Amino acid sequence: MHRFLLLPLLAICALSLAVAAPALKESEKPTGILVLDNCDDQYQGKEEYKDNLTLLDLTGKQMFRVSGFNNCESIGSSQMVAADPARKCIWVIENVAHRIRRFDLAGKETLTIPGVNGSAISVDPETGNVWALAGEAIGKGRTVV
Repeated sequence: MHRFLLLPLLAICALSLAVAAPALKESEKPTGILVLDNCDDQYQGKEEYKDNLTLLDLTGKQMFRVSGFNNCESIGSSQMVAADPARKCIWVIENVAHRIRRFDLAGKETLTIPGVNGSAISVDPETGNVWALAGEAIGKGRTVV
C-alpha cells in the first residue's frame, strides 16, 4: 500500500514572464512558483497559525517561506495569491484573518491591509491596482480596489 502526504493547497500562482509589465527586460522578470498552503489543521481558536506562503524557483529550490497565515478552504478554488512582477511583489488575501498582505520577492512583508473579508485577489499589471472579491456570503459579494 502506498502512502501519500496530501497537503491542502489554497493557491498556486506562477510568478511568470507572461504577466510582467512590458517595461521590464527579459533578464529582470522574476520567475517561480508561489504556493499558499493550508497545512495548519485549525483555523480558529489558536493564538498562532501555521499556513505558509512559499516561493520556489524554476528548479524547485525554496527561495523563501513565510508562515503565520490563517486561511481555510473555499468553494471554487479562489485565487488567493497574485504576483506583480513589474513591481516585484506578491499579494495574498487571507480569508480567515480578513486581510491582504504584500511581500517583496525575498519574503519580507511590506504592507498589510486589515479588515478585508475576501476570497480572491488580482493585480492590474498596468496600474498595480489590487482587486479583491469581498463579501461574507455567496452571492452577496462585491469587488473592491
